[in-house]
Amino acid sequence: MSKRYCQIVKHRIVCLECSLRSPDAEFGDIPGFYRFIPKQIAGVRKHYRRCGPAYLEGKEVPEVDWYENLTADVTAITPKTYTLMITDEGFTGGAHEFHSFEYRNYLRKTGRRLGYKDLFKGDFNRTLTAIAERVYRRSAGLAPDADLSEEAGWYENRFVLPKNFAITTRGLLLSYNTYEVTPYVAEPPKFLLSYSQIRSLIDPKGPLAFALDPDHPVSVDEERLDAQLHLSVSKIDAQTLELNATLLYPPDSDIAYKRSWLTLQFPGIKGSDAILGHESDEGNRLGIYPAGSQLYHYKAKKRIHARRLEVELETTDTDENMNIHNLQLRLRIPRKRPFIIYYRFARQRQDGTIDRMPVEGKVGQQGLPNGILTWGE
Repeated sequence: MSKRYCQIVKHRIVCLECSLRSPDAEFGDIPGFYRFIPKQIAGVRKHYRRCGPAYLEGKEVPEVDWYENLTADVTAITPKTYTLMITDEGFTGGAHEFHSFEYRNYLRKTGRRLGYKDLFKGDFNRTLTAIAERVYRRSAGLAPDADLSEEAGWYENRFVLPKNFAITTRGLLLSYNTYEVTPYVAEPPKFLLSYSQIRSLIDPKGPLAFALDPDHPVSVDEERLDAQLHLSVSKIDAQTLELNATLLYPPDSDIAYKRSWLTLQFPGIKGSDAILGHESDEGNRLGIYPAGSQLYHYKAKKRIHARRLEVELETTDTDENMNIHNLQLRLRIPRKRPFIIYYRFARQRQDGTIDRMPVEGKVGQQGLPNGILTWGE
């Protein structure tokens, strides 16, 4: 939903644009918990309704138009929970734009909201904080005794758990808001606390009980290059893993693309015989390259021999396919645990320019950084 107001303020036309994007419980094949969402985002809708001409009354004449964008999205789903991400961004006067977000975690069965205390057993807070601090320092490249205020720009040299966390299939995504621990000019810290790192704290009867099984399904969502990649891995039977990938490119993108590539690398797997079956949309090209195949190394600018199995999905983006592409791989479960997948994607513009997923991850065998998805920890 969106609306726009304009009025003359001191001989200048000033406009305000307001928008709200939220889940539609009547759209598509959706889980049953969507019935709870209208009530859970009632406050967001109320805030959107208040966005109007009153914002402009009594204010100094702004040099630019004002806007406010509200979003409520289902950002993570696990066997027992789902997470809404509520964002509010815009400019309605002041020194700079504003941006805030909130993760809200709920039980799928009842819609009850969850906090830290619902996930862990006993007196967990001190241990959880200590583990989270170690993980944060490692992810930020900080020494164990580094001063958080001097080295990371925190207000104080004291680590605290963020108010915001999202329950994902891989772990708790801990994310701080602007001004929570750092000033506006600093990028708010954000890092993943994997379940393998906090396994001893998890309540075996609570919402995270699924994470105590190392074979639980895992998934990741990436929003890069104005696109969304959903990648999931689940165990089908004692010998088989199923990997599903969906690439969604919005048709209203500011840049026109004509081709895309999703690349998957499998450390620890060399032969293509590990792939028991595969399916992809008609018109897409699937390349399977076992160890020893000739691949192009983008940093060295020459061909090299692959060290591990690599799979590449090449797609063509057209209005006819709605810019949605799917890939399914069935893989033999490797003996070595955990099972690691490197992933990245790129897009080609109409003029031939290649845009690559901007990620600081593990450098793969072609000399480019990749995101990492781990199963069976």
